Amino acid sequence: MKPALFILPVFAAACVDAGQDCHAKAVRDLSIIRALIAETEATVARGYAIRTETSSVVYSDFCLGTALETSDFAFCNRTAPVTKKRPVAIDLSAEQGKLEDLKVKEADLARKAAIELQTCKIQSASSGQGIFSRYT
Repeated sequence: MKPALFILPVFAAACVDAGQDCHAKAVRDLSIIRALIAETEATVARGYAIRTETSSVVYSDFCLGTALETSDFAFCNRTAPVTKKRPVAIDLSAEQGKLEDLKVKEADLARKAAIELQTCKIQSASSGQGIFSRYT
């Protein structure tokens, strides 16, 4: 592998704009809460939750011999993950309460994010760069 390929990610990381980083930090929690609200609303609308379960399954396969053995074919065991989605009963009133709490938290985080975005805009405008400089 060429040494220049190792340097490339360093240059790419250096190109990340401070305004974009500020913007991402300002809205990170808000976007997580909004995703949780969408998931909870879907759960309430369905009337049940969906649980994802992952387990391992062992199956037999043909393998080539190792370096210590000959190159003959042999049986070997392989493990593969299997993911299944299962419906789960929920307490609808508890889910409704959780949804209401999430919406209150969303409103609070939206106010905080708006303030932080304004701060980001002011900071990037004062430095003359950033994702907000083209809007001023």
